[in-house]
Amino acid sequence: MQVEIKTTHEKISFMKTHTHTVLLSLVVLLSGCAVGSKYQQPTINIASQWYAAVPHDAKSAGLVDWWQGFNDSTLMQLQASAETNNPTLAQAVARIDAARAHVGVSKAGIYPLVSASASQTRNNGTDASDVSRRTRLGIIDASWEVDLWGGVREGKRVFDAQLSARTLDWHTARISIAAEVANTYVGYRACEAQSQSLLADKLSRDETARLTALLVDAGFAAPAEGYLSDASAATGRQQQVAIAAECQLGIKSLVTLTGETEPLVRTWLEQGVIKQPKAPPFLLTELPIQVISQRPDVAAAERALAAASAQINVAQANRLPRLALLGNISFFGVKLSGGGNAINDKTWSFGPSLSLPIFDAGQRAAQVDLARAGYAEALAGYQQAVSQAVKEVESALVTIDAAQKRLNDAHIAKNKFDKFFTASVARQRVGGASLLELEDARRSKLSAEQNLINLNREYTTSWISLYKAVGGAWLKSTQHADIGHI
Repeated sequence: MQVEIKTTHEKISFMKTHTHTVLLSLVVLLSGCAVGSKYQQPTINIASQWYAAVPHDAKSAGLVDWWQGFNDSTLMQLQASAETNNPTLAQAVARIDAARAHVGVSKAGIYPLVSASASQTRNNGTDASDVSRRTRLGIIDASWEVDLWGGVREGKRVFDAQLSARTLDWHTARISIAAEVANTYVGYRACEAQSQSLLADKLSRDETARLTALLVDAGFAAPAEGYLSDASAATGRQQQVAIAAECQLGIKSLVTLTGETEPLVRTWLEQGVIKQPKAPPFLLTELPIQVISQRPDVAAAERALAAASAQINVAQANRLPRLALLGNISFFGVKLSGGGNAINDKTWSFGPSLSLPIFDAGQRAAQVDLARAGYAEALAGYQQAVSQAVKEVESALVTIDAAQKRLNDAHIAKNKFDKFFTASVARQRVGGASLLELEDARRSKLSAEQNLINLNREYTTSWISLYKAVGGAWLKSTQHADIGHI
């Protein structure tokens, strides 16, 4: 149940006007009151140092220009197209527009609302005089809800925080898509390198099978060696087909990410330098709390928490009386045909309207409980975002450190197995090694080549993961500018 009390006065006398002046002064004083507590960002416990090894040989290059450090025009083209055409970013922009519209709606609640209407009618006479009548009516209504308990202001804070969160979500999506495009591109170049390695291996197997067949036909080799060489050649061919298919899938993924046509993407890939991209290392000198705070997803979670806090105050304000000021001006005119007397009149009214929540079966109290539960959920989400951010940074650092330690040995293994295979081929041709020993050397050589390619890919993608984990360059590039505008 809700009781609404209204008072209306017409042609108010000087004394009543004085009374309303006192009432307005009281309203202004009450409007300074506010329910609930002021939001404060919670403190999250984060270690004061990184426990994973921080790269020591990185350069002090800024994150803003980090992608340019790859010196790969194809990668830059792919990322630019993805930022323009990717539907995920388009969805994020639409959410920002919606949040900005909500802010506009909430702002309107702070100001008075004024509406007007007008009408004119003409009636033909029905009596013997046949006098017609034209009637004009104009009405201006005004209303203003006094924000006694700060509920309207808190509602605006809710939508302001949500707008900031949606803008930060756009930055998060932008960084994620850039990283995904880069990872897919790095994977494609690694696939090309593997394909070239397998193609050379396939040609070598085919040549070994051809020579072995000649020896078998001449009676200088057993048929079993022919079977082994033919099986090895077949294995090489099917491995080549498999890796070629994987490379094609990589192109399909880049087409989807960039929103460009497949012929255009293929042209970019063919025009680019066919080599494995190498990430430019950057220094990670900031403390964990500084790194985590600049991540847009963490900042978005904090803004969602601020919105949830303001929503509690809105729910609490809705449990209290509501006061509105109402005003009305009416213009009324009647004019008779034939020069008859005209009637013109004006009336106006002004007064407060007070709504008292008396009984609602606990609905408003339940709304407060619901808002508090939403805050608890948002707080847990914020804590989880911080923990996940720390984990991602630490994981990327571990992977980078491991890849760095393995790269030198991987290069040594590849070079030595290349030499071992070359020597095995020479020995096999003069009868110093069996075909089985040659195939074993071939497998070792191929495994070392593939391992080095994969390790180079892992090293670069680990740096991309670290770039994403530290929040990219969104905050540095905007220099703390207003994130409410993109």
